[in-house]
Amino acid sequence: MSERKLRVVRASEVEIKAPPDNSQAWPASELTWRRMASLEPRLAEAEYLLKLIRDPGGDYFCANDIWYGYRDIRFSFKERVNAYTGWFAQRPELRSDAAYDIAYQHLYDLLPDCRNCLCG
Repeated sequence: MSERKLRVVRASEVEIKAPPDNSQAWPASELTWRRMASLEPRLAEAEYLLKLIRDPGGDYFCANDIWYGYRDIRFSFKERVNAYTGWFAQRPELRSDAAYDIAYQHLYDLLPDCRNCLCG
């Protein structure tokens, strides 16, 4: 077995990045799912794909397998929400916690409920 050596990192060695510019973010009072999806078509695409997902029956169904991409990270819907909304959204209008929360809740709620899995 190989030994791993831990290296102490000094605060002066850590790169400090400026926070993203959210000065153009829409106010929470102006955010709606419909408005966000019309601005960012990939949100509407994610909605379409999630509406196609059904519980196929069998022993169990786990919504979190799909949402978090446990089986295939390339299809993580949570990562899509992270890319399209929130602090690091490509569109400055959607760079807010409120935009992220609306998208996350709307899209996650489209999944069928977990059944006979460790989640619930």
